[in-house]
Amino acid sequence: FVPDPEAEQAVRERLGKFRTFLDGSRKVEFPARGVVGSSGAIVCDLTFQRLKNVSIQTALLLDPVPNPLPDLAIFGQGMFRNWDIFLTGERIEFPEAPGFSKEYGVAGVGVDAGTARNVLAPAVQAVLEAHPGWCVQTSGTALLVYRPWTVAPAKGIAPWLEEARVVAAAVARH
Repeated sequence: FVPDPEAEQAVRERLGKFRTFLDGSRKVEFPARGVVGSSGAIVCDLTFQRLKNVSIQTALLLDPVPNPLPDLAIFGQGMFRNWDIFLTGERIEFPEAPGFSKEYGVAGVGVDAGTARNVLAPAVQAVLEAHPGWCVQTSGTALLVYRPWTVAPAKGIAPWLEEARVVAAAVARH
């Protein structure tokens, strides 16, 4: 990844694809461009504020991903576990995967359970279970991965980025 101040605008534009980042202010810092698999990628620190709630986290954005993705939000345990509506969407249950369901909540807008299960196939669920606590948001050609309220320190960015790549690549190649 190479620092690229111009990537800030690209991140801001692409955040509009993700429902959780539609309404509120966004601040993008320290953007750097790279590649994950066949996808262009940007890593940055992202601050988002809606009303009085502020979150800051290091995020990895892939765009474009190889296969189009539905509007999904995949939240790690403790992250908005009852946030069923995903801004006017619905919770998607995975009763056949109790381990995955214990670690992650899934919500979508205009996404049927079959489509969500296609994206989150057992192999993808296994990767997510092995890497708990991530949030993954998908929409069209874009995928965003982050740990809420967690900023990777400069000296710790390499292991953070490697884990983010693993999670993002699993969901992107569905």
